[in-house]
Amino acid sequence: MVLMIALCGCGGYSVMTSEINESNAMKKVYLSSNENESRSISVAEGKTCVVSFDIVSDSGTIDLALEKGGDNSYYNGTDVPTSQFDVSLDEPGEYTLKIHTDNHSGGFDISWVWS
Repeated sequence: MVLMIALCGCGGYSVMTSEINESNAMKKVYLSSNENESRSISVAEGKTCVVSFDIVSDSGTIDLALEKGGDNSYYNGTDVPTSQFDVSLDEPGEYTLKIHTDNHSGGFDISWVWS
């Protein structure tokens, strides 16, 4: 049995099959998504944060960005294919993780850990 939920917000919608949001992770699997989402990630002085991406892209597009202060882009991916990769954030400060989906079918599992 598959539970599907249509969610509206942030000027978009998703036909969801599952969603998990935690303080250091976000995971979604969906049949169709048209959304803009963002999360803040703080990195303390002397710490490093590794952001791990696990993307499944069956159709449509998913764009991802990691920015610091709106000007510095640490990662910017357009129409990201199914893939797994890490991005290290080694400067202290506030970062913004941005996710944009356009008729995207698939999902993502994004988590971050500090060391």
